[in-house]
Amino acid sequence: MKDPALHPPSPLGYTRAGLVGPATVLDAPSIPGLVPEQTASAMSDWLHRHGVLMAGPVIALPAASGLSADVARFAAVIGPGHEAVLEAAWHAVNPHSPTGRLETAIALAQASRAPNYAAREILMRAAAKGVPVVPVHDGVWSLGEGSRQRWVNATLFAHTRWLGARLARDKHAASRWLARAGLPVAPQATLSSIEQVHQFISIHGFPVVLKPRAFEGGYGVHADLRDMDEVYGALRALERLKTALIIEKHVPGRDFRITVAGGRVISILERQPAGVTGDGQRTISELVDVTNADPRRSGSPTSTLAPITLDAESERLMRHAGVTAGTVLEAGRWLRLKAAGNVKQGGIPVRYDGVMHEDNLDLALRASRICDVDPSGVDLLLPDPARSWLQGGAAICEVNAQPSVGPAAGDVAWQCLMGSAVESDGLITKAAFALGAGTQATLAAWRCELERLGAIVGWNDGAVVYVGDRCIGRAVDRASAAAQILRDPTVDAALFDVQGEDFAEGLPFTALDALVSPAPPPVAGSGLHAITRRIAGDPEALLGHLLDRYRDRRGGVI
Repeated sequence: MKDPALHPPSPLGYTRAGLVGPATVLDAPSIPGLVPEQTASAMSDWLHRHGVLMAGPVIALPAASGLSADVARFAAVIGPGHEAVLEAAWHAVNPHSPTGRLETAIALAQASRAPNYAAREILMRAAAKGVPVVPVHDGVWSLGEGSRQRWVNATLFAHTRWLGARLARDKHAASRWLARAGLPVAPQATLSSIEQVHQFISIHGFPVVLKPRAFEGGYGVHADLRDMDEVYGALRALERLKTALIIEKHVPGRDFRITVAGGRVISILERQPAGVTGDGQRTISELVDVTNADPRRSGSPTSTLAPITLDAESERLMRHAGVTAGTVLEAGRWLRLKAAGNVKQGGIPVRYDGVMHEDNLDLALRASRICDVDPSGVDLLLPDPARSWLQGGAAICEVNAQPSVGPAAGDVAWQCLMGSAVESDGLITKAAFALGAGTQATLAAWRCELERLGAIVGWNDGAVVYVGDRCIGRAVDRASAAAQILRDPTVDAALFDVQGEDFAEGLPFTALDALVSPAPPPVAGSGLHAITRRIAGDPEALLGHLLDRYRDRRGGVI
């Protein structure tokens, strides 16, 4: 069971509530020297400067304002983990907070504006669980510390097999590999000349699909091409991409995205392609404008859907339907405007709650295993999901090694993904010592006890950093030494010498299991006591507790 003492209540004392009007409502202690309204204004300005998208301005309300308890707290719209972002903003604008909090604030602000929904959701959910979130480089983030840290890039996780991900990115190679394993795929060929197009069509007939060999998100896919004029048009459009192309037999059917994580199906979505439904009054072009007015299609970095564009593909599909952009579509008639159901092409993923035959689910799991990618998103075309593909047929379009997972997947799916992304709260066992001349002797004794349990221990003697018996470097000060230890992926437990004032300006960790220190803590202003589960001046009173914490983490209890 998760120990709430590991994650002490926010110093702001707020709880999560629903969206209250257009603003973020905050009931928090004022920053010294500022009234609540000034505190809220400073936080709002900081969030705006760092690109954190809020519903509106941050406002402050006194607890005795007569509003309900929920409303007198706060509400934000930056998703799971918004409490952590607001708390970080409070520390960032509070001159009396340790500067280490500012680093956390900036990291969380970056996380809240990650370029796609899946990346934001994973990072903010991690922050909400108390997992340390640290940017690495170019969309890659570290979740956790020491040997429990894991790197993620949206839904591409550290344990995702690189060779499997490389195979999945090459659509033709992945299709051939699946076919060799006996899984159903559409007939397909790579293209290097127009003669190959004619040869493929002479064998397999129309309709066909033309698409890039390695692009993602449905970009460049031209499906349901019914004659050579349409094929030539698609080839002209694809020529500007200057990339290898694939021709494939078009397979009709309902389009499903089955997401696999941890060797099991966690989400089934039916992908509905971009389209509009007539009302008997507006033209198709006007209906598209109305559809694009949906805030989810705003085109902003936090949009969960893409706007629909009327392009050559849309014109081709309208021509198939016998209409033009100026046609007034009769009430209730649905018109398809894109052949593929990808979100990036304006499609809408809808959670599928109907009957899915177990053979079809097993097919998705087998595709994930055969391509050696997990998590994965398996795109499956089925004429009837309730019927086994062995009788009704099916075609695997592709297996995605970095699946786009949106809000439609649901909270259970996200919990499964988070369990796959990072181990529990990502924290290693940590203790700090502030015993003056006795610090190193006590630290050495504790280190021996942890090593008897098989732990690799990182520790510091002043600014000198050690892992086990080996000195691995010298830091600027004790705080920097602690930060270096926590970034080492071999370290199972950390013991910190926290003498002096090195930690007064910021902490490189968010929680400690034990602090061996006379009371009150001698490190003034460091905040060590506020994030520590147990504090005592007697080492013997805490050692057993620390060893139990290590055993629990190793056993998966916490």
